[in-house]
Amino acid sequence: MGIKVHGSPFSSATLRVVAALHEKELDFEFVSVDMKSGAHKQHPHLSLNPFGQVPAFEDGDFKLFESRAITKYLTYVYKSKGTALVFQDLKQKAVRSAWMEVEALQFDPPARKLVWELVLKSMFGNGMKTDMAIVEENEAKLAKVLDVYEARLGVSKYLGGETFTLADLHHLPQLHILMDTQVKKVFDERWLEDQGKYSNRIYSNPKQMVRRSLKVWEAPTGDAIKINADASLAEEGWVGLEVIARDCSGGVLFAATRRTRAYWPPDIAEAKAVVMAVRLGKRYGLKEVVMESDCQLLINRLSKGVVYLSDLDSMLGDIFALCTNFNSISWSHVKREGNFAAHHLARLVPFEDEQIWENHCPQSIAPYVLMDNLSRT
Repeated sequence: MGIKVHGSPFSSATLRVVAALHEKELDFEFVSVDMKSGAHKQHPHLSLNPFGQVPAFEDGDFKLFESRAITKYLTYVYKSKGTALVFQDLKQKAVRSAWMEVEALQFDPPARKLVWELVLKSMFGNGMKTDMAIVEENEAKLAKVLDVYEARLGVSKYLGGETFTLADLHHLPQLHILMDTQVKKVFDERWLEDQGKYSNRIYSNPKQMVRRSLKVWEAPTGDAIKINADASLAEEGWVGLEVIARDCSGGVLFAATRRTRAYWPPDIAEAKAVVMAVRLGKRYGLKEVVMESDCQLLINRLSKGVVYLSDLDSMLGDIFALCTNFNSISWSHVKREGNFAAHHLARLVPFEDEQIWENHCPQSIAPYVLMDNLSRT
């Protein structure tokens, strides 16, 4: 039956488990739970998590909930896989456990409130506005926690000791989201002598701390830029085109989306998305490009480089013409699980406009980018 994670990319608890699975190099199936519609409060999800929360976890016949319990289970049951994440020495284990408690009881409460106010409230709060008084209060609480972290990291490479453990991994989801908000300054203000900024001290590149999953997004190599393109057929007569470009570190160069009225068949819609991606690649002066789509038919045709006389071939001709602006172009197919970031962009623009975000992505897409980054090498 294998491992299944029932959760949401917008849940830091879910992402905590996903990070541990990638660190342990374990294959798993991600089952998305629509929290906005309240699916987590209904059956069958309640049979997996009786508190109506995410994530829920299955490993064959074994079921478990609570994210930190799940990460501990993975660490001990699959101790021979991937990164150890635990110590065998009892004293070291006790120290690691103490800092895991610190993350859960001291770091996570203010961090979780900040993520809600600055990111999730606008998406799931039914029109509620950010309460800046709550933001200021929890920034101050978080700053006090980080002062303690700074002292700890002055004498230890990681929070739990000299190697990367669950005490560090559990911070990844909240840290990743907060570093794209105003709270970044709270991290950046804390320095360690000869070590650079606080956030860089713990996670000089958190995306390098996890391992590869063959079913999801993989970063380009060297100076190449990967552009993921997707098309989504929404209500009748509406097509969404979505594009996101990222470098070898997983950093977003640009993201764009457009919705238009059209009755295109799926292959034409996917080709239109690639045309949009190539056009934006030209606009931003990209030279080495990896173009990725979850449409196998389209990627096969582009890889062959042959144009015939069909409607699709007309689109392929446009794509090839635009690609002459690049020094190199390669074509990559990825399964839908690896194209979530591009796919979900379509929901953001309700009218016939093209919207572009430079050097970042919309906050509502950030969890999907994190899901991708957690799986990259």
